[in-house]
Amino acid sequence: MCTVSGDQETPLTYRVKHVPIVVVPGIMGTRLSDADHHLMWNPKSARLHGRSPGDFAARCARLMQLSHPLYPDEWNTEGYDADRARRARYIPNFFHCIPDFYDDLCFTLREDLAHELHDRHIRPRVYCSGYDWRTDNYYGAVLLKRVLEAAVAECDGEPAIIVAHSMGGLVSRYYCHVLGGARFVRALFLLGSPSLGATQPYALLKRGIIESDDRDLFGLRLAVMALDQGGSRNFVRAMASMYQLLPNRQFARADPHWLHYDTTQSGYPYAHTPGALDARTTLGSCGTAGYDIYRDMFAGFAERAASRDTYNRYVQAADDFHGRLQVGDRAYMHPETRAIVCGNMDTTVRATLSSYGGVEAQGGVNEYVPSTMARLTGLGDAEAPLALESGRGDTKVPELSSTPGPELLTHPLRNTDYVLDVAHGDLPNDPDVRRLLVQRIQELHFTEARVAPRAS
Repeated sequence: MCTVSGDQETPLTYRVKHVPIVVVPGIMGTRLSDADHHLMWNPKSARLHGRSPGDFAARCARLMQLSHPLYPDEWNTEGYDADRARRARYIPNFFHCIPDFYDDLCFTLREDLAHELHDRHIRPRVYCSGYDWRTDNYYGAVLLKRVLEAAVAECDGEPAIIVAHSMGGLVSRYYCHVLGGARFVRALFLLGSPSLGATQPYALLKRGIIESDDRDLFGLRLAVMALDQGGSRNFVRAMASMYQLLPNRQFARADPHWLHYDTTQSGYPYAHTPGALDARTTLGSCGTAGYDIYRDMFAGFAERAASRDTYNRYVQAADDFHGRLQVGDRAYMHPETRAIVCGNMDTTVRATLSSYGGVEAQGGVNEYVPSTMARLTGLGDAEAPLALESGRGDTKVPELSSTPGPELLTHPLRNTDYVLDVAHGDLPNDPDVRRLLVQRIQELHFTEARVAPRAS
């Protein structure tokens, strides 16, 4: 291409355009350190690839102290593979993310995508935005704002592409909608993100991890933490973020029976049960009566009355978080959102409280008395009165949440790509997912920066 200056044609030259791409990890996907740079969370084991630099760290007691902040680690980098470390030098905040889950993704976006966009004079610049995954996702969104807007400035105002895995999708959507970041974002890619919440976090909050769960906390194995059922329950209950992964009101509207009580075994709930709500507003229901966990989580899982207020505050904060992500009765979604998901694996889609009998008659009406309610909500027994039902998804996130229908969203997903047999935690580094990402990013509209040199 050329321009005409008098009788002379002057070839146009192209200025390389840099496009920022920000990777936002999922829950437990960020390496965490304290203010003195001591690692508190840095899982390394034979079950993982063992690539994470620094010493193994899974200090549960410290991780449960939410009043003491932790920070995405960028100081403990010794021991990472030399060749990978050389490639990581060009990715700011690379070591925020646990390499076992995210390094191949980062390298693909920086190297393979650069090769594909070379002829269009476009160069991707990849950044990572880790966060303290224990806390309210608001704080993760604040860190994302800092990283992304600095990246946009470094790339001459070019809007960013976000690639978010799992809970990182909640962080990213909150940044876009509540913190005003949408204008800085060209496109949002969600990898198995629980946009409307998921059922498994309810089970983990209620009774912790049991053997049938394969000791898996939302995609990251907890075997490295050596936690028993009670320890895992206490651990997840200390995390404000875990409550924000509960099914939200859009999920409940689409599947009002995501949580129900098996009346054949428990006899609960009855219309006379204190706190029973109209099924139109409840999140867990059975017939015409149900219990809204966002009004009182105590009926859902709190085993001691002393815990009731604490858990209810966490749950109410989670409801407020999702409320800020609503526009009317729909969940906010960035207008240029694309999803890559797995939808063919067994996934927890519903929870059923069961296995406790003891309906007692009072005044001729079958209803629970406090002693029986205590039995129903008790968590001391290894059996754990909770049954989980499977459906389609990626083992952790139901398809309803990772690919919500347009009637649930402010903007429908631009497109959804499905991969087969890729579990939730494996989505970021899976080769097919990475190839799809490169392909979909190439399809975005980029304007090429052309510059006509001054004629001599």
